[in-house]
Amino acid sequence: MVILLVATLLLLWFANQFKMHLPVSWRLGLTYLTRRKVNTLIESAGFGIGMMVIIILVLIRTDLIDDWLVSLPEDTPNQFLINIQPHQIAELSLMFKTTSRKEPTFYPMVRGRLTRINDSIVSAENYDNPRTQRLATRLFNLTWADQLPAENEIVQGQWWSINDQKPQFSFDKALAEQLGINIGDKLTYYISGATITAPVTSFRTINWDSFQPNFFVISPNITLQNFPATYISSFYLDKNNKDFLTQLVREFPNITVLDVELMINQVRNIMEKVTLVIEAVFLFTLVAGVLVMIATMQSTHDERIRDNAIMKTLGASKKQLRKILFTEFFLIGAISSLVATIAANLTGYAIASNLMNMPYQLHINSVVASLIVGTTIITSTGLVAFWRYHKMSPVSTLRQV
Repeated sequence: MVILLVATLLLLWFANQFKMHLPVSWRLGLTYLTRRKVNTLIESAGFGIGMMVIIILVLIRTDLIDDWLVSLPEDTPNQFLINIQPHQIAELSLMFKTTSRKEPTFYPMVRGRLTRINDSIVSAENYDNPRTQRLATRLFNLTWADQLPAENEIVQGQWWSINDQKPQFSFDKALAEQLGINIGDKLTYYISGATITAPVTSFRTINWDSFQPNFFVISPNITLQNFPATYISSFYLDKNNKDFLTQLVREFPNITVLDVELMINQVRNIMEKVTLVIEAVFLFTLVAGVLVMIATMQSTHDERIRDNAIMKTLGASKKQLRKILFTEFFLIGAISSLVATIAANLTGYAIASNLMNMPYQLHINSVVASLIVGTTIITSTGLVAFWRYHKMSPVSTLRQV
């Protein structure tokens, strides 16, 4: 509200600097706005907040999600395979080759629970953040690899060489910060009835948007190869080739297939339904803003009648008076819509950058549409509310005053 009010004041001040270079009707319309500054601020802020919220919801529901999906490469994996047994890898690879498909990478996975950091027992009570408490007590999916995965980047420490096969861990940096883990700390995991202890030698950042199997914890082969493991993989499947999934499940009934594309579509459908309800609620906010504006207009009822009478007495025609009225409400609509649109896009930028970790793209079509719709609503409301004043004769108007 404060930002809307300050922005409206600045725009009014800016418009005033160029007032003398404008046509007469525009000068008079702007004069009315500055003379009734409090009313102008209430009208623009009341309408602007309702409009801003609706624009934000539209941006999140459509533009941000669509931009994120478009930013993904065309061959981004949309199918995940889990619970693959070691002896099934060769058969699966052959199946992909015989159907002329790109053979996916298979990642070993061992499930273990973090029990100690150095000599300290890991417990949920050690952390204040509820999310960190859950992470500390969860079962981790650990894997081993000689090469650094493509969507990972070492940000601290060093990745091991093929010849350096001593037990060690590479940890996700964000999770390490939450759990209070540093380079050199020794971690103890409980896996399948046994424990293993090894130091942390590197931190990584992970691109989770890659839709590749990613792991918080990676180690060299020697660290985990003696523990029982299943494998996980992902691949891209064109929507016209769904029969391949049927064949895969029929031949490997133990493997679980997760259709990521279907999940994304379900999330999108849920968001659309939820935001439609929210938009309906905030549509009342927009209507309330218009009603506030009408009520504020009515508070200047007598003043406007007197101004019209004086203007007519001085020779102003109905056409000129309509131009002045149009200018006044056009400027209110343009200012409030402009401020609402800027505020909504800044909020969209903050959501994209801080929550969705993606670049924000300004959609000019959305901006122009918001400005046109908002300005039209305000201008139309003002013209309809005060149209009858121009039909009154100056004599009857002055007598009424």
